[in-house]
Amino acid sequence: MNMKILVIAFEFPPLGGGSVQRSVKMVKYLSSFGHEVRVLTVRDEDYANWFDQKYDPTLLNEVPSGVVIHRVSSGFPAWYWDIIDKPFSHGLIRLFSFGDPVVRFWKPGFEHAFAQIIDRERWRPDVVWCTSPPYGACVLASRECNKRGIPLVNDFQDPWTLWSHSAFPSYFHYRFIRKQELEAIRYCKYFILTTEQSRIDYIREYPFLNVDKIRVIHNGYDDEDFKNQSFHRNINDDTIRITHIGHFYYIPSERELMLRVWWKRLPHQWIRYRKRVEDWLYRSPYFFLLGLRRFRDKWPSEVNNLRVRFVGKPPYWLDNMLTETGTKEIVEIIPYVSHEECLKIEAESDAFLLTSAKVSGGLDYTIGGKFFEYLYWDRPILGVLTDGSMKTLLEQSGLGIFADPDDHESVSNAIKTIMNIKYSDNYPHRAAGFLERFSRMRLARILEKLLLEASGLD
Repeated sequence: MNMKILVIAFEFPPLGGGSVQRSVKMVKYLSSFGHEVRVLTVRDEDYANWFDQKYDPTLLNEVPSGVVIHRVSSGFPAWYWDIIDKPFSHGLIRLFSFGDPVVRFWKPGFEHAFAQIIDRERWRPDVVWCTSPPYGACVLASRECNKRGIPLVNDFQDPWTLWSHSAFPSYFHYRFIRKQELEAIRYCKYFILTTEQSRIDYIREYPFLNVDKIRVIHNGYDDEDFKNQSFHRNINDDTIRITHIGHFYYIPSERELMLRVWWKRLPHQWIRYRKRVEDWLYRSPYFFLLGLRRFRDKWPSEVNNLRVRFVGKPPYWLDNMLTETGTKEIVEIIPYVSHEECLKIEAESDAFLLTSAKVSGGLDYTIGGKFFEYLYWDRPILGVLTDGSMKTLLEQSGLGIFADPDDHESVSNAIKTIMNIKYSDNYPHRAAGFLERFSRMRLARILEKLLLEASGLD
């Protein structure tokens, strides 16, 4: 049965990035399945401040012509951006702001657009699918859908209150955000995450919730991205290219606060609150780079045949990290490029790099979005990983070359294995049927089924 589906996606093309891939691909396939899809998002110009102009207009080509896109102001005033980049004023804003600022600033435009669609245009959706980040969009969607009696499926993707790459300004800030989180979860019919470990964590965190309500839909790859493209890989040269694409999500100052006991902090930092301790230095390339330096010292003659590439906007700390580890001359930095260009870089690669954060007393719950595209190429993936979701899937894939991030020798030997594997009989290959589990079309079918059940039309 065909549905009217309203998609709420704060992040949408021409913005680029991983979360945008999820929203635009779902819109593409839900529309191709015969559903009438509309999108509620923000204006193009609003992304300039919010996302530092990481634009990829080519992604708009993915949106079917029949999809109506409603764009409204994000509502963020100019003064907010004027002071948010200054460390002192940024800290003050965090301290005196409670909850996701999107709930406050996007609310007027969001509510007006929602009313415009339903009341003035007489287009009432059978179901709403809201995808984050930012999480505040799911709060606004829950309020409006609850008020109007419209079924809702909220897609958090990653955890909200359980995402701990930085500490909360205080325990009271944490409780306020937790209240917003519960508001977003309680009304919706289904609540979606992207990993099984995140689902397990939320079941433990909110034992009163119906476990059937919490679902997992992974990120994935799109077959159509790889069709009719002139991808090239020179298998006859001796250069080995190891590539990492995307963000590292590591902030040195936040890590320091996360790990330091309260009485060793500065007085104004005493009230900072951490739900759990997570070390995001492990998500950075630091431990890989230490192993890379060890590799250079052990096999200096082979370094000339090794090319390491980090693709994406370089974080401010990366240059110092490369200098500290003595690997600056080995690593090439490629700034943010379009998705199409990313695919070309992937095609040229001989292996890929994955890293993951370390959760104290628990398991890492994140999976890098590019992991699923890496799978497509059926090439070795160097996993400098802690125990958790990404390591488990990489083990299942059959493509993993693993190294203990705390053991520089282990990382060095794993790089040596990749250097030798290009022409080896031991070249790893993807497990049969593994890739197909993460096809965007298949994942869209899973979402379609949830939306149909939520709408009550099935």
